[in-house]
Parts: sequence; structure tokens; C-alpha cells
Amino acid sequence: MSHKQGMKTSLFRGVTGVNQMKSKLNLFNLNQMYDEALNGAIDQETGEILEERLVSLLADIDDAKETKILNIVAFIKNQEFLASQYQGQIDYLKEELKARTSAQNTYLNKAKWLREYLNKTVEKGAKYADDRGSLHWTTSHSVKVDIEPEMLAKIRLDLCKIEPNKTAIKKAIEGGDLIIGCMIDEKKTVVIK
Repeated sequence: MSHKQGMKTSLFRGVTGVNQMKSKLNLFNLNQMYDEALNGAIDQETGEILEERLVSLLADIDDAKETKILNIVAFIKNQEFLASQYQGQIDYLKEELKARTSAQNTYLNKAKWLREYLNKTVEKGAKYADDRGSLHWTTSHSVKVDIEPEMLAKIRLDLCKIEPNKTAIKKAIEGGDLIIGCMIDEKKTVVIK
């Protein structure tokens, strides 16, 4: 059985003979025939339409040239209509995403502002806890470098990259070296759990 006959047989469930099939054609069957041709031309791995395969499958549909062209035009219009049905949902989802993103940002900004407020107003080192959450402080150290570029040349090269190497400077200061313009800055940060 040829591909053409197999396709028609599967479409019309056992109806045989071209004349019988043509008398049974309706919009649903035409749409199904063209839809099967289109789906049969899609690369299952990439989702791309294989043009040569589509041309071959469309050629297998036994219609007069003008009929086939008009059927394809009708099928195109149908596909575009079906695609347009999603536009309302897409627009709604875009608006919903925008609204939810805005709400998320509002909550995050409130939390950030309150965290900064606690960081400024609560006594450093204080601890608070109950069954709703806890607040405590962590200590972090960072190196602040306030050196004029000309002075960088006088500092040991292993302490600097093109920019000051804060990790090396911190190790040097912790090791007892005095580095002019550098110090270890202790910073306490509030932790909310």
C-alpha cells in the first residue's frame, strides 16, 4: 500500500476507492488530511518542519491543483484562527505575571527595608527569638583600602594585583604587618531566620 493510500485509508477508516473518498470529503476530513501532512513533516527531535517532507506529503493528497491550493489556504486560515485563540490567554498571563512580579517586588522591598531598619536600630550582638523567628548577628570582616595610586607602588607586590588584593592584605594585617591606608573593618549583619 502506498503512503498516499495508507494515509487516506487511515483517514477514512477503511473506505476504499478514490471516488468514494472524494464523495466523503468534508471540512473535517480535509483539515485532518492537511494536518496529518503537516504533522508528518515535523522533525520529532527538533520540532522543525522538514520542507521536502511536507511538499511530498502534500503532493500525496489526491486533489486537483486549484482545490489543493484553496484547501491549503483554508487550512492556513484555520491554523491562524486556532493560534489567535491563545492570544487572550497570553495577554492575560503577561498581565498576571506583571502583577505578581510587582507584588513580589513589593514584599521583597518591605523585607529589605525592615532588615536595614533592624540593622541600624537593634543593639549589635543582641539576640531575640520566639516560635515565629529569631534575630542574631554575624560578624564579617572586609578590608578597606584607602591608598593613593602612587602609594600602591611602594607596597609589597604580593599584596596587590592591578587593584589591591584585599585577601592578601587581610592576611598580612592579621599576621602583624602594618600596611599604611589599610585596616580590617568589622561589620555586624543581622540574621533573620
